[in-house]
Amino acid sequence: MLYIVKYKCRAKPPLGYNFYWHSSGGAHHKLVCTEQYIKENASFFSKIKTEPYAIVSDARQMPTDIDEFFEELRYFIDFDYTVNGKMIYVAVVPGYLGKFIGIRGRNIKEIEKHLGVKIETMPAFFAAVHFDKNEPCWGLWDIEDRTSKHPRLLATKVKLNEDAIFKRIRSPSHGFATIGGWIAPWHINRKILNEII
Repeated sequence: MLYIVKYKCRAKPPLGYNFYWHSSGGAHHKLVCTEQYIKENASFFSKIKTEPYAIVSDARQMPTDIDEFFEELRYFIDFDYTVNGKMIYVAVVPGYLGKFIGIRGRNIKEIEKHLGVKIETMPAFFAAVHFDKNEPCWGLWDIEDRTSKHPRLLATKVKLNEDAIFKRIRSPSHGFATIGGWIAPWHINRKILNEII
């Protein structure tokens, strides 16, 4: 089973956790880990409880409901998912795919065990508002593959539901409207997706 632990202290946790987040100041920490990790690092958690102003929450089991589980996990990493029976497809921002999978697939295996499902991961596509003569064409999007150093334009002037973009980039010069972001492949029209792939 996977657990979530929160603590307030400047000490970084020992390696071996599954997912980790800390505030920009480095004082607030959250980690998702196994029961074995908590037992192996009991001395670390005992030690930081003695630090002045340190606060350590009790380990809480991650939810076993799929939607609740992934809602908690969004604190740690940006992704989108869809459920198809006992199979979950997860689209992750390409630079974080390895973080989601974990060393030798450890994170995926732990999530599968915790939820009792199979998981397949894939990189998300980047969607950017189509510009024509330096003017945005709202409602039309260019789809890019950014899995390598050199982004590749896959499709242009595609109609998308903006709500499907899970990590948005907003533009102050355009009234903070969404001008780009990451989108899962299943939100792209199947006909266009077949042409891309």
